[in-house]
Amino acid sequence: MKSKLDIAVARTGTFECAPILIIGFNRPDLVRDLIRHISFAKPSKIFFAVDGPRNDADCELVRRTQESINIINWECEIKTFFRSENRGCRNAPPEAITWFFEHVEYGIVLEDDCHPAPEFLRFASELLVKYQNNEQIGAVTAFNRHNLQTDKKVSYHFSKDLNIWAWASWRRVWMKYDLSLSSYADTIDSIIQKHTQNVRMQRYYRKAYESVANGGGATWDYQFGFLFMANGYLSVVPCKRLVSNKGIGIAASTHTGGYDFWAEEFNTAGDLDFPLVTPKGIIADMAADERTERIIMGLLPRGLIVIGNSVPCFLRPLVTFLGKVIFRMAPTLFEL
Repeated sequence: MKSKLDIAVARTGTFECAPILIIGFNRPDLVRDLIRHISFAKPSKIFFAVDGPRNDADCELVRRTQESINIINWECEIKTFFRSENRGCRNAPPEAITWFFEHVEYGIVLEDDCHPAPEFLRFASELLVKYQNNEQIGAVTAFNRHNLQTDKKVSYHFSKDLNIWAWASWRRVWMKYDLSLSSYADTIDSIIQKHTQNVRMQRYYRKAYESVANGGGATWDYQFGFLFMANGYLSVVPCKRLVSNKGIGIAASTHTGGYDFWAEEFNTAGDLDFPLVTPKGIIADMAADERTERIIMGLLPRGLIVIGNSVPCFLRPLVTFLGKVIFRMAPTLFEL
């Protein structure tokens, strides 16, 4: 009997995989699993970046993470970017991505805990070529947060938002990246207001901007999101989520180590058929975007996450169960 992975690989078929950047640190098991997961595509170019250890306790794990690249058993060009010192979550990923795009015009970026469905590698590889010279498009992503899409007959839609749990882009986009956000100091309010009419979302973005611009937060991805907003880019989003996040709920995860009501959903990837069915026009699916924003900022789902992170671990499944019951009976409550 074939496994789900075997079926997905068969569905994906044969294709030329785009260059892939893998970003790791001190979780060798996740990196090895990720490499095994993408091995079916036999990408001809693999770039592997690993941040340096924070302390003596990290040294062995970092070394083992670096050695994970040795399990590659197909012919390909491998480039490595191993740091001797720790650059942290704010600096290490963007430095690795900059290094990546110094070598390639376009490619796929995978952090160690973001394991793409096999279909995403073909999805991204095809659309990176298709939209290479389209200045409206800034990224191809695997993450459709709640599998929302208005036109169910097409393989993907366009979104004004950027999600980076497995994504792909072009040098032409990344070269505009601004870690400090200084280039948006005089225009950030208008950028946010133009991007979304959701007042809660506007407050969220403003708070995120102030934190990052003032040097706070061990993060690099908000900056990429603001780049997207400022340039009015659209992302290409599959009709179903094509990535599972293996770092949710793991204590070693910097940003996803706590309780998340959506953890089970986000740890599940969907499927996609080929050949792709292309949308008729290049315009954001605003119904999907706006509903996604309402769920992200919804008082009930946010409250469940706060409660889940406040109670003992053994009570968290109960919080999830009650939330699922409510969601099944009255899903609109999650958008209030």
